[in-house]
Amino acid sequence: MVADDEPSFLKATAGLLDLHGYECVCVPDGTAAIAKLGNEQFDVLISDLDMPGNVNMELIRQIPQLAGSMPVILATGHPTIRSAVDAVNLPVLAYLIKPLDPEELVAQVRKAVDFCRASRAIHNNRQRVKTWCEELEQIELVMRSSSFSNADMPWQAFLKLTLQNIMAALMDLKMFTEAFVQQQDPEVAKQLLDSSRPLLLLDAIRETIAVLEKSRGSFKSKELGDLRKKLENLI
Repeated sequence: MVADDEPSFLKATAGLLDLHGYECVCVPDGTAAIAKLGNEQFDVLISDLDMPGNVNMELIRQIPQLAGSMPVILATGHPTIRSAVDAVNLPVLAYLIKPLDPEELVAQVRKAVDFCRASRAIHNNRQRVKTWCEELEQIELVMRSSSFSNADMPWQAFLKLTLQNIMAALMDLKMFTEAFVQQQDPEVAKQLLDSSRPLLLLDAIRETIAVLEKSRGSFKSKELGDLRKKLENLI
C-alpha cells in the first residue's frame, strides 16, 4: 500500500512498482490507510511522513496493532532529526528522502516484502504448532482412556493430523529460509532471526515422538512405530 497526499507521487510509485511485479493499492491519507488495513492484508506500507492522518506519525504508531509485523517505508521531502529518531523505535524499515531513487525504492520494497512474508510464515507456524499440540493432547487423552475398543483407536486421525502439520510447518520454514538467504543486509537478517522461532517445528515433532513413545507399550502398531523412527531421523 502506498499512502500519500500527492497524486503524482502515488501514480509514479505505483507505476514503478507495477513494472517490477508488485500490485499497489494507493490511498490519499492516513485515515484511508487505516480503513484499508482493517480489511485487507499488505506486505509493506510506503507512507508519506507529512500528510493528513499521519501527524506525528500517528498512522505509523498504529501499524503493530493494525498489521502486525508489516514493515513501513517512510518517504518525505522534509526530513528532520526528530522524525528520523522516532522512526528507529517504530516498525520503519527505511527512511527515504524525496525525490526517491527508483532503484533504492525497489530494493527496499523487495527487502520489506521478503521480511513480511517470512515473519507471517513464522507467525502462522507458531499458531499451527499451538493448535497441533492441543489436538495431540486430545488424542492422547482418548488413547489413555479405558472406555474405547481397538476399533475406536484414533490412529488414522493421529497420522493424518501429524503428517499434515509437519508438511505445512516445513513449507513455512522453507518460506522463511528463502527470505532469509536473500537478505544481504546483516541487520535485516538479524531481525529475521530474532523475530523467528524455527525451533518450534522441532519442539512440535518432539512432542509427537513423545506421544508415540508413550503409546508403543500399550498399542502395537507397525505404522506408528515407523512414523516415530522417521520423525526421529528428521530431527
